[in-house]
Amino acid sequence: MNDAPAITGLGVLGALGSDLESHRAALAEGAQVLRPLSEMKGGPEGFGHHIAGWIESRERLNDRKWSPLSMAAIHVAAEALALANWSDAERSDAVVFFGTSRGSLAGWTEPWPERRDFDLLAATNSLPAEPAAAVSTTFGIAGPWQVCSTGCCAGLDALALADLWIRTGKTARALVVAVDLPLVTPVLTAYARTGLLTDDPRQGMIPAEAAAAVCLEPAGSDGRTRLLGCHAIADATALVGSGRDAARLASLLREASEIHGKPDLLIPHASGTASNHRLESMAIEDSLTCPVARYKPHTGHGVGAGGLLELALACAGIFPRDCGEASPRSIFKLASALGGRHSLACISR
Repeated sequence: MNDAPAITGLGVLGALGSDLESHRAALAEGAQVLRPLSEMKGGPEGFGHHIAGWIESRERLNDRKWSPLSMAAIHVAAEALALANWSDAERSDAVVFFGTSRGSLAGWTEPWPERRDFDLLAATNSLPAEPAAAVSTTFGIAGPWQVCSTGCCAGLDALALADLWIRTGKTARALVVAVDLPLVTPVLTAYARTGLLTDDPRQGMIPAEAAAAVCLEPAGSDGRTRLLGCHAIADATALVGSGRDAARLASLLREASEIHGKPDLLIPHASGTASNHRLESMAIEDSLTCPVARYKPHTGHGVGAGGLLELALACAGIFPRDCGEASPRSIFKLASALGGRHSLACISR
């Protein structure tokens, strides 16, 4: 097995901005971007009073060929690849891992504002896998692409697959991308029926659009951020509202701490739902004693892409204001998915 790979490129897109620096500025200023859906251009009907976060420049994701989901993937991949500075040959040999929870419903089940799509591409645009193909085609990446859809764990699980491929020597470089655009009627209806949405953002999930990208390659000796490891565990007790204890999640955190050492900072899933808050808090209290950073009160819940977005921000040293001036070196990022799964990514900066 090869050493822990280096994280050499990062890209982000969400309610706070269109790149790393706009996210840095927004978090430093304490920008309030989570607003009623009634203010969103082309927003879903019947949910106007619910609080959400969305990508402000809707035209950024408007393209006749590619779906909005694919355009978001291309956007963050471009920022990450520019930072990684891979040559054409290095890009050609790379592989793409794409994560999403809700797939390509945006722009398919309901129109994207001012988008004029092609009937010929309707079937392609509706594929959850299209963004992986779009990124591969756009940037000349000839290695295989893979798609991972494990709910809110999707972004971190795509990262785990890339980590495995690099450590086992199947590829030298991997581009990990995660996107979710969940502010559409079918998704919000399901969330509402499940009781995840409330009118009070302190008591319920705040759904948000999000995209992120991470470039991985073998570590050198330049002190770059490294992916120490990825861990996951199934947890049938984590089904919505059915959890009675946090033993499985606590065991995952303890196992990772034994392998990588206690982290300087933990970024919890912190979905905003009452059941997750209770169980996650119990697990952290039982297994770790370290500072906690919560991004979702600022970014909203980017579902399958939210975990990778928060990890990318932490890799770039971009933290919420309530973290103070601390500069943590070792960080654990946790994600939990409906249906019973916890995923954890561990990095060293």
